[in-house]
Amino acid sequence: MDEARLIYADSESSADLFYATRFFTPDPFLYVRDLQGQNHIVVTSLEIDRARRTAQADTIHNWNDIKNRWQIQKPEQTADTNTLILFFLQELGIQQVKTPHDFPVLTADQLRKAGVEILPEEIFWPQRAIKTPEEILHIEAALTVTGLGMEAGISMIQNATIGQNGLLMHEGHPLTSERVRGEIHARLVREGASPHHTIVAGGPQGADPHEQGEGPLYAHTPIILDIFPRMEKTGYWGDMTRTLCRGEAPQ
Repeated sequence: MDEARLIYADSESSADLFYATRFFTPDPFLYVRDLQGQNHIVVTSLEIDRARRTAQADTIHNWNDIKNRWQIQKPEQTADTNTLILFFLQELGIQQVKTPHDFPVLTADQLRKAGVEILPEEIFWPQRAIKTPEEILHIEAALTVTGLGMEAGISMIQNATIGQNGLLMHEGHPLTSERVRGEIHARLVREGASPHHTIVAGGPQGADPHEQGEGPLYAHTPIILDIFPRMEKTGYWGDMTRTLCRGEAPQ
């Protein structure tokens, strides 16, 4: 008999859920691995057709179907999501489940109150640490796209002219962190990647970790570029940091 596993989250923020299902959605959905090792996901009517086409699961369920079965037994009551999760686990004969460490507290409390044993795990899928050949290709592709974004930012700074007081100029206007970031983002989006909080931080701003940077950029001072986009299709990330200087680098 297999160990039952349970995730309730959205797969854009939960790497464990995306790893299990390869199904992207910003809305929370349910994943259950039952005692026979079969993988189930439960999604809304809005997502059901796309899930059937793209999700990796043995069985794909509609929340409405589960709710209808529950209401046959409880016709005078209404059910929230946690009640339906409990009902679905009971249908599968599951009384003990392993969950990720960030499993929703309210859901866990209600399941425990109903007699389901919750066993949170710090590392939910240890096998995620060992990348498959396919995953390695996805990571390499993400890094290639990240490099293209980096090249766009570097080129913009490199081609800037040095104006009065060392202010960098681009096409007659002051070159700012915002303009460089926009150039990087435009290239990333064209390559199928989603930018996330790209850092273009000049001068003292670059000494503040994860400061995104704002305002004019200057020559003869370090500029930090830190780019970490996510590929829209595969969900894998790139990450690249460079320090550059237009003009003469200070001591």
